[in-house]
Order: sequence, then structure tokens, then C-alpha cells
Amino acid sequence: EFMIILSHFLGCFNGLGMVYSFGYWMPALLDEFGGSQAQTQLMVGLLQSGFFLGGIPARLVLKKFGFRFTYLAGSAIMVVVLLIMSFAQELWVAYLVVLAGLGMQAPWLASGSLIPRHLSQQDAARYTAFAVTGSGFGTIAWANLARVLLPEVGWRVGLRVLAACIAGLYVVGSVGQYEPPALSASDQKAADGGMFAVFKDPKFRLTCAAVACAGFGYILPFAVQAVHAENIGLTSDESATVYTMFGTFSIAGRIT
Repeated sequence: EFMIILSHFLGCFNGLGMVYSFGYWMPALLDEFGGSQAQTQLMVGLLQSGFFLGGIPARLVLKKFGFRFTYLAGSAIMVVVLLIMSFAQELWVAYLVVLAGLGMQAPWLASGSLIPRHLSQQDAARYTAFAVTGSGFGTIAWANLARVLLPEVGWRVGLRVLAACIAGLYVVGSVGQYEPPALSASDQKAADGGMFAVFKDPKFRLTCAAVACAGFGYILPFAVQAVHAENIGLTSDESATVYTMFGTFSIAGRIT
């Protein structure tokens, strides 16, 4: 059970932690390429979009190849994209970050889907609440790692170090991707109905629309936070502190 929960903790740590904190790198890329603020903010938006839309291809891969393969394949995509970005000579190469978002979704989806397959409903709810605190810990860790790396080695080497750290954590997390027991007949029928079958329920459609609208307010600040902090005169340390505060309250909110 521990490795299954740890696997999802690391999926949240790397995935959502990066979604929330990647904007911290944007001022450095803005200085390097001389692009507009809108261009660098688009980059964060592409990472976020890739992550939240990545559930569609990740589900297909999961059904065909299984949990561990999906977890590792997504991890590999994310790491390779970060490495490619670190060698970018033009800003457009960094827009490949959308693929990193797609990659991050795969281990997050695989590990999260595995918990209720191995644990009882009560245990799954309890342990998932602890696993998702990884997003807060990841936000704190990645923002503060960037705070150390950017002035010491620059954003190119920094992204390579980041990729190596993420790769190592995902390898550890993949150990917990145990194949689950077979689904019951009723659950298998529901799974075979396709990912859009749930949209037949009008209550689900309404909930989905509400969550989509809420996402605009929830996700948008992360795309502009670091650049805006620089514009109003905050130092990079102060900007990292803002990310740390978000991560801290995120952890507190998920366990209370």
C-alpha cells in the first residue's frame, strides 16, 4: 500500500508541482530570448493545457499498455522535453513544453487510477488525501530549487538538473505501479462504455462545466505570477516565497 500511495504522491509532486511553479522560470527565458511577456506566459499556459488535456491520450495508453508503462512513458516524455528546451536557441522550441504537460498527466492519471483498484473505498479516500499533498510539496520544492539554480548555473543547466531530479523521482514512483486485480463485470462494462459515457448524465455535464469555469480563475495566476512579481519590483527570493506560501497552504488545505 505504501508504494502505491507514494507513487501517486510523486505523480502529484512532479506533475501539479511543476504546473504551479514553472512560471518561476519565465523571467529568465524572457531575458534570454527577448520575447514579450505574453509569449512567455503562453508557455506556462501550454504546459497547463497539456497537463489537463493529457488525460485523453493517457487513458488510451493506460487501457492498452497498463499502469507501469503509462507511468514511465509519460515520465520519459516530460524529461526529454525539458532537456530539449534546455538547448533551445529560439523561443518557439520552448513551446514544446505542451508535450511535457501531456507527459506529466500520464503518471498522475495512472497512479491516481490505481489507488481505488487496490484499496477499499474508505482507505482509498483517506490515503488519496495524503497523496495529493504532493502537489503542495512539489510547488515548494521546485520553486525553491529554481531559486537556487537560476543564479548559480542559469536556466539551461537548471532545466537539466530539474529533468534529472524528476526522472529519478518518477523511477521510484514506478515501483508502486502494481497491476490491479480484474474489474468486476459491472465495472468492466462501465469502463468499456468509453470515456465520454459519463457525459450522458446531465448532473455530470453541469458539474464539468462548473469545474471548467472555475479553472480559469484557479490556473491563470500561475501563468503570470513570476513575471508580474518582477514587474512590481519583487526580488526572485520574494517571488519564490510566494510559491512556497501557496504550497504550504495547499498542503494544509488538503489534510484538514
